[in-house]
Amino acid sequence: MSRFQKISIALNIVLFIMMGTTIGILLSIKAKAEKRLTNASGYLRELGEQYIDYVVHVEQTIPLKTEVTITRSIPVNIDMVVNDSVLIQANIPVRDSIDVPINLNINQNIDIDTNFAIHKRVKMLLFTEIPINQKFRMTLLGKGFPIDVPIEATIPLEQPVYIEFPELLPITANMRVQLPIRDKMRVAIKMTVPMNQKIPLRLPIRQQAIVSFTTTMPIEGQIPIVMDIPVKIPLRDTPIKMYLDKVADELDDMLSIP
Repeated sequence: MSRFQKISIALNIVLFIMMGTTIGILLSIKAKAEKRLTNASGYLRELGEQYIDYVVHVEQTIPLKTEVTITRSIPVNIDMVVNDSVLIQANIPVRDSIDVPINLNINQNIDIDTNFAIHKRVKMLLFTEIPINQKFRMTLLGKGFPIDVPIEATIPLEQPVYIEFPELLPITANMRVQLPIRDKMRVAIKMTVPMNQKIPLRLPIRQQAIVSFTTTMPIEGQIPIVMDIPVKIPLRDTPIKMYLDKVADELDDMLSIP
């Protein structure tokens, strides 16, 4: 083998190694690029699902022409007299008692025929005379010779005695009674009173009432409006979403081999 052939083989080997290295580097770059393009397309699709927060500043004047209904309540003093009559028909039960004054002067003879029960002993002073007419036996000179001596006499007696009455004591008499009676006697009333009559009424009314009234007030003018309105705009409902998806599709197909 000639020297030229050796050099040619060596160059071919070096060239093959360089091509293999280049292909490996290119494949690595392609894989990394595909990954980044996939991430970028994903980011674009996620961006299409986001919202735009925007503040709308409104500054304008709105014409107003309308009517407003106003309801008010005010206190009103009432000072009046109502004359009327009420018909009452009813049966009214009365359950009551009243004190009836008693003013009596009793001056008359009263026949008494009754029985009294006396439960206590009654002390009475007994004045009487006891007659004595009998013989007494005496011993003469203490010698044992008894003799009968007739004695006739009257012995006066003044002695307190206690008398009990175990039974009712009948009393019949005619007594003169002079007695003034000043007292009150409670009398129970139990009756039903029918009522059918008109009762006149005179009612003075002095109070305060609340009176409500409604009125209509026309209103015409200009209403200035100055405000900041926060607005959240979804990109999904705008054409931006469509173009973001198209760009993402292009990124996905960028490194594909047709």
